This record gives sequence, structure tokens and C-alpha cells, in this order.
Amino acid sequence: LVVVFTGGAIWAVSTVQDDLTDKVAARLADNGVSGVAVRFSGLDGILRCATPLADPVAVQRTASGIKGVRDIVLDPECFGAAPSSGTDPSLPATPDSTPDSTPDNTPDNTPGSPPSSTSTTVLRSDQQLSVALADGALTLSGSVESDAQILTLVGAADQALNPQYVISKLAVDSSVAVDASTLKRVAALTTAMPAGLVSGDLSVEGSTVRVNGVYVDAASRANFERVASGVDVTPALQARAIATPADGRLLQKALNDFVTANPILFESNKAVLVPSTTTLLDRIAVMARQLAGTKIEVQGHTDNTGDPVRNLKLSQARADAVALALIARGVPAEQLIAKGYGVTEPKVPNTSTANKAINRRVEFVVTTK
Repeated sequence: LVVVFTGGAIWAVSTVQDDLTDKVAARLADNGVSGVAVRFSGLDGILRCATPLADPVAVQRTASGIKGVRDIVLDPECFGAAPSSGTDPSLPATPDSTPDSTPDNTPDNTPGSPPSSTSTTVLRSDQQLSVALADGALTLSGSVESDAQILTLVGAADQALNPQYVISKLAVDSSVAVDASTLKRVAALTTAMPAGLVSGDLSVEGSTVRVNGVYVDAASRANFERVASGVDVTPALQARAIATPADGRLLQKALNDFVTANPILFESNKAVLVPSTTTLLDRIAVMARQLAGTKIEVQGHTDNTGDPVRNLKLSQARADAVALALIARGVPAEQLIAKGYGVTEPKVPNTSTANKAINRRVEFVVTTK
């Protein structure tokens, strides 16, 4: 596997993102909209609001009107209330994909589904501010002294996670004092938590910042401790629990139930993951990272259309693509094995278009050491 980074291409993407960010921010300011942070990933933008907007639909329309913008999503705070389903109401529906695709039909409470924004984080009486990492989501709670500080902390969380997994319960309290140094320390640690930890808690009491959590492996522990040391915090960290055989069976079932309900999709006859799989892979990585001592085989399967030898190569390439995507999301490489099975293990007879779609799949087998 060779990954090539082209300096000019990366620079161009960054320039486009920065240009759209500046243009949208300027247009909103010209229209008298304040307290909104703009962030772009490619041509897609998200607006984060410190306080509810008087007319969020009009603001979204204004931002979308900038030439070059493909999509604009508004954070739930822009509407004045977090949605109970845990999904931003302004997020577009999952688009239809290629002939190898199946619509996303995630049921409520599916294992690994996005966390609900109604989850509860309780502050102790001596805590001013807290950040909790659990189930792949960051929940920010407590009081700060200004809308700008809310945007800083939410922005730090957005740098690490898809914004739909960032839950802000922050409030402005003019009697609270959060100095710039403490805010910077909290922001740095908030950004570092999802990559370095499986779960964790950060608390602020005055100018004292404390962090405890569970790390993924030695490398992630070292990286997180380096960030913490840079902001004068000594974290209390512990290793992941070791999976039992029963844990392994439960994990395998959870993973396969999830991808059965939400298939991992590729472009037709290619090993290219379609964009709609991004959040699915996020959730799979969260599940895979929970416990140590597991070996997860990522299995690629095809239907019987075409040459069996080519199908075997395609299934291996697809399994490799999923494994690499999970590694990029923090699953240790040594925990994963990618293997293609081609046409050799169909779930159902390849006698119809519907059955062939079922047989084109990615599955997981989990063993414990």
C-alpha cells in the first residue's frame, strides 16, 4: 500500500475551504448575523451558533447562496433546541448511491448509532466545566463567560469529530470567569481526546484542569500525554479492558447487525467507499476500539457476476479499504486483518438482483487472544 500526498492538491483544497469560509462569514456579517462560526470541509459547510438564530432557514439560504458552496448544515443550537433523535434536523437525507448501494435504514437505538443529544452529563457542585468522551461523542457541559468561549470549545471538538457527534450543553454565565490560558488548555485537550482515548472525562475547577480516561494503545497514550504535558496537565489514564471470548462474540454480533442494517457501500465494480459510509465507519471504529485483546477480520464478499478471479481481487481490495478507513479512525492496525472471499461464501443464492445485493457485503469475524 502506497499513499501519495500531492502538495499542490492539498494546498488547493485548503485554499477553497478558507475562501468559502471567508465569503460566507462576510455575507452573514453583511446581513447582520453575528455569533455564528463557519467551518468548511471541501465544499460543504457547517454553521455553529452560540445562541439561537431568529430565522435559521434564512441564514442557511444566505450561506448556501455563495458561489461554490455545495451544502450548508446548521448546528442544532441555531434552531434553539437540540433534536431529541440525536440527528441535526438540517442534515440532508442520505443520497441514493451506485448500483452497489442500499439505502441507509438505521433503526432507532441500533448498536453503534449516533448518540442522542438528550444524554445527561451531571456536573459536581465544584465543577465549572466538563468534557465527556463516551460512545464516540463529545459532550461539553457547564458555564463559560461568553458566546465566543462557547464557539472556541465547540470548534475544538469539531476539529476532532464529525459535528453530529459533538453535543454542546454549554451556557453563558457572566459571573463565571474562564481565563484565556485555561480555555486554551481545555480546547487542546478536547481536540486530542477522541484520537487518543476510548473514553474520558475532563473537568475544570477554577484554573485547575483534570483529565482521566482509557487509552487505545501505547502510541495513543504517548500522543495524548504529549498534548497534555504541553498544557501542563498530568492525565490519569488506564489501558482498555481485555476482551473475553463472550465479549468477542457480542462484538461480532453488534458489528454484523450494524452493517446488515447499514451496508458499507462502494462505487460499482470498484473498491472506492461512497461518501455516505463515512458516519457508518465512524461508528464501527468506536465499537472496534472499545476492548483490547481482539482480532477483527474484515471480510469482503461479492456476488457471482463477472470473472471469479477478478471478484476475488475486488473483494480483497474492498476489505483493505475498510480496514484502512478503520485504522484512520484510530483502530490499531494490529487489531485488524483484511481478507477477500470473492464469490465463495454467498449468504443467499445468486438468483436475483436483490439476492446479489445481499451477497455484495462486508462482514466481520472477531476472535479473542
